[in-house]
Amino acid sequence: MMPETKSECKDILLPVFRDSLKKRYCPICTILSNYEVSILESILYERVNDPGVRREFIGSMGLCKHHAWLIVELSEKSTLVDNLGPSLLYRDVLALYIRQDLHSKRETCPICREVASYEKMIVNWVSQCIDTSDWFRSLYSHGKAVFCDKHYHMIVSQMRNPHAIEEFKSIQREKLITILNRIDSYISKKDYRSKQEIGEEEVYAWIDALQALKGDRSFRGCSG
Repeated sequence: MMPETKSECKDILLPVFRDSLKKRYCPICTILSNYEVSILESILYERVNDPGVRREFIGSMGLCKHHAWLIVELSEKSTLVDNLGPSLLYRDVLALYIRQDLHSKRETCPICREVASYEKMIVNWVSQCIDTSDWFRSLYSHGKAVFCDKHYHMIVSQMRNPHAIEEFKSIQREKLITILNRIDSYISKKDYRSKQEIGEEEVYAWIDALQALKGDRSFRGCSG
């Protein structure tokens, strides 16, 4: 039986983290991607006429490139977002751009600020739990997800327990070796002499390697 997790790790974040471990990509990237979508859906569905929201949206000239195009994606697939909210907001942004003689002096994207703050909080919580809880490290070990390089190193940089650091490093290494073995297996089975069936996890193992090195594409961060 696994030891009980410490009370500070029985947070409202625990169900969210557990769910993210079921995915094949970085759990923190997954959480942040869902968070930024929820912020934008909230703005476009019910806060378009909020003076503060409009001021920040206009001040950033319609958000950064990443979050601006994320709005387009949401307008095409979200049940909460249609074209009215973005039309109202970008009408004001375009009018300001014209008044400024086609110059786009801009402030920091407000979504970037919120997501960066949430990322810091998530990483801090995960780091503390991995650093202090055998149960939490086991939870990650048995999950499907793999921390990307960025978030792995952010977590380790905040850990203080040498034993926990080494165990966490070992877990991460084993997950990466599993991906490497799947890539090797796929390459081997692609040989014309092989009669072995190729599994789905082997086909997409190179994508798992990519996300482990570069991060999940669903969370791209800000891009100006």
